[in-house]
Amino acid sequence: MMDALRTLAPWLAASPLPWLVLTLVAYALALALYRRSGAHPLLIPVLTAVAVAIMGIAEAVMAGPLLRLLRVRDPAVRGFAIGLTAHAIGTARELQVHPTAGAFTALAMGLDGVATAVLAPVCVALLGWL
Repeated sequence: MMDALRTLAPWLAASPLPWLVLTLVAYALALALYRRSGAHPLLIPVLTAVAVAIMGIAEAVMAGPLLRLLRVRDPAVRGFAIGLTAHAIGTARELQVHPTAGAFTALAMGLDGVATAVLAPVCVALLGWL
């Protein structure tokens, strides 16, 4: 079973599926905020999804050199930091570099998704947008 998961993990990380899921989460959140804000022009869902995709690519490109500059060498720390910022594109890159870093990027993405799902409605309610 573990061998099957190990062979599937690099393929799944290289596929666009996780990236699309995170982009769709951003889209859904922006759509809900857009509707509740009375169609505020800064909350257009498509622009939010595009911004998430562009930022993921930019962060995946910049994360490696920045972490090297900061002398972060622990694969767990590198993976967690890149997973929080660069999401699936960063995960695909870190899986090429080190399997431990790839695992921690996946952990960070999962925790980020849960935190967003739990905290976003609370923040919106506190801001009075509901």
